[in-house]
Amino acid sequence: MSVLSTTNYQKDDYPVNILRNLALSKVQTSHIFYADSDFFISTNLYTVLHEDFVKEHLIQDAKLALVVPAFQIRQYCSKRPILPPDVDPLTQPECRDDNIPRVPKDFDSLTEMLISHKASAFDPTNRGGHGSTSYKEWFRMGEGDMWDIPCILSNRYEPYLAVRYCHDYPPYQPAFTGYGKNKMTQIMHMRHTGYVFSQLGGVFVCHYPHPYAPARESWNAGMDLRKLWIYNDTFITQTYGGPVDWTKFKRGQVDKIFIEFKKWLHSQVPDQARTPMCPDAFQDDMKLWLNTEDAPPGQRDFLLHPQV
Repeated sequence: MSVLSTTNYQKDDYPVNILRNLALSKVQTSHIFYADSDFFISTNLYTVLHEDFVKEHLIQDAKLALVVPAFQIRQYCSKRPILPPDVDPLTQPECRDDNIPRVPKDFDSLTEMLISHKASAFDPTNRGGHGSTSYKEWFRMGEGDMWDIPCILSNRYEPYLAVRYCHDYPPYQPAFTGYGKNKMTQIMHMRHTGYVFSQLGGVFVCHYPHPYAPARESWNAGMDLRKLWIYNDTFITQTYGGPVDWTKFKRGQVDKIFIEFKKWLHSQVPDQARTPMCPDAFQDDMKLWLNTEDAPPGQRDFLLHPQV
């Protein structure tokens, strides 16, 4: 076991990528499967990954990344207490005894929950996060089948992968701490350096419905101000006596680091992409919280004259 001291980090700056890299440094196998700690895996995942057909494909291409589709279930509490108005909702119980047994472990139980609207694709409000995964195609696939994802819909894509662990595998960028863009930048790096993303049939991961972490609250700080600025930037600028410094907010700080990461990736790392961006890919950068001087040229007009 490795331990990282927390004395150098603020509460909302959990060093998630440093810890991911630390965990990877202890890997002793040829391949890894990565998932966040709040996900359960289907009971057949290990067996399917060890099928000869799957192993042959992984051996043939060191940059084959197998996408394991992600789902989520709705939280259920049989005895949810009514919290007083002054109680932080983040302190509400998880109702583990209710929810852990409900997490689907196989295709049949997952399908039943999807039909009854008790489960869905993971994080459906963030289409960029898992929208490049074709859930429709996945339901047609047999166990262990593979289907190459033809293009990536968004730079925010962050699937859970089984992949060879070798010197080609990009590290997680340690500059990203706390919430926001810590996984997607590693996937961007993988795509840029030639990884192919292929869905794996019959297996899945499912998110456990825990309450929001404090880091998520920090990430959302300033959201109301941002919405007002988009609708009436002149009023907000006059109220603040000048342009809003978005780097005062966690999201603005992360987005500034993200722009620097993109500059480094495209200027210093050779483009070997085999999986292109989709022709109708999302214009993700238009949603970045950037000060005008930090923005790439194509986005500066929007920052000076935002549109709804």
